Amino acid sequence: MNKQNIFKYYTKSSNIEKSNFQILFNEIKKAKVVLVHGVFDLLHVGHVRHLNESKTYGEILVVSITADKFVHKGPNRPVYTENDRAEILSNISAVDYVIINNCEDCRAILSFLTPDCFVKGVDYKKMADNPNINLYSEILTAKKLGVRVRFTNSAKFSTTDTIDRIKSKLI
Repeated sequence: MNKQNIFKYYTKSSNIEKSNFQILFNEIKKAKVVLVHGVFDLLHVGHVRHLNESKTYGEILVVSITADKFVHKGPNRPVYTENDRAEILSNISAVDYVIINNCEDCRAILSFLTPDCFVKGVDYKKMADNPNINLYSEILTAKKLGVRVRFTNSAKFSTTDTIDRIKSKLI
């Protein structure tokens, strides 16, 4: 699979899809890069805190978001399309690049970028050793590439829990 089919990316200066990945390569090879990966649907304060803390681990923060077809969070999810989520995230001050990941997990992006640091939220820390979830293979890939794996300390907030609370108030 060629890199063009794996993902597309957005930058601060333009939310327009880029086809020339050389721009991304030229910038990141000069700096300490942090990669964060997730769905980032219905952005909330937990996401913002996670992104801000993640940015402190390096100079360039790249956020990889799961493409719509790979989101398995329940019916009618994600709420926002991958392009909408990318645009929202690209406008957060801590975020330098947003990648829409067209794969089931982020191993291809880890291999492509080989960031200095791969960061997940505190809620994933207890799941990191479970071989039945994507995170396990992502962490193995990161470690094989020499990428440091970190978990943020920010309090856990959940989009799914928020949606459930809203639904319960409407019923």
